[in-house]
Amino acid sequence: MNNKVQTPFGAMYPIAKDFTALGYAVIPCHYQKKEAKIKWALYQKQLPTESEISYWFEGKIRNGAVLTGCHGWGAGLVVLDFDNMPDFLNWHKWASKDNPISQNAIDAYMVKTSRGVHVYLSSVYADTFRNLHYGGVDVKGAGGYCMLPGSIHPTNGFQYFAIDDQNYQFPLFERLEQVLPAEILERREKGENLVYSCPSNTELSPLQVLDMPAGKHMTIEQIKARHRIEEFLPVVIKTGSTYFMTKCPFHADEHASMFVDTAKQICGCYAGCTPRVLDVINLYARMMGISNLEAISQLSVF
Repeated sequence: MNNKVQTPFGAMYPIAKDFTALGYAVIPCHYQKKEAKIKWALYQKQLPTESEISYWFEGKIRNGAVLTGCHGWGAGLVVLDFDNMPDFLNWHKWASKDNPISQNAIDAYMVKTSRGVHVYLSSVYADTFRNLHYGGVDVKGAGGYCMLPGSIHPTNGFQYFAIDDQNYQFPLFERLEQVLPAEILERREKGENLVYSCPSNTELSPLQVLDMPAGKHMTIEQIKARHRIEEFLPVVIKTGSTYFMTKCPFHADEHASMFVDTAKQICGCYAGCTPRVLDVINLYARMMGISNLEAISQLSVF
């Protein structure tokens, strides 16, 4: 797949062909919307033909989506939808150590979304996972679909992109506890709903994001441009168009004592946790308990 799209005409066509070739059903959506352009229930049971994919996408301005919970080579697609970066980062840290299946999951095909990450997995029980919500983390399975890379977000114009567009791995799992920690699964029982809000006026244009190389050759400037500081912190009190307060993640904060300046891309704790203000690299390093050099290396990957 080629994420460096220079024209919207036909941009989804190669992506749609790639996923169809992998055995997944792709459907067209309205440009810069998540609504399907067609009645798609039929394609939960059969794959679209080459001529249908061509008719829907070739030379057309479209968003695209892949159906979840069905198809695939012996196992249906299941997507873990992390709606914010803190949940994704905590999941990634847990998954790398918990069990062999979760460790495989961190090598999955992943797509950067407006505020978080989609992790593409597969399961022979995919048709049993339906509209599961865990307060900031959704499991997309039976009867659903997921926006494909190259699609444009409805509200802020962000263009979804694959973190590694050559990595077509959809690791297998059977039970959700193999790929999600108890901390997240318990949210469903408690009815928790975590809200993370990113000011849309601070987003880069899709072409600015897509023009930056992925992988460990990114410069510090490119890392800071790709990773917005507001992705890592929830909005508690919005005090201006580019300024908000949040609970400091570095102490037991009963009040919102950390400021976030989305224009300057810095944050700091008024309670004294941060003697100097933090940029996105400093913040990530401290949240993960690693050095700035390690943070640069990890942030270059996704």
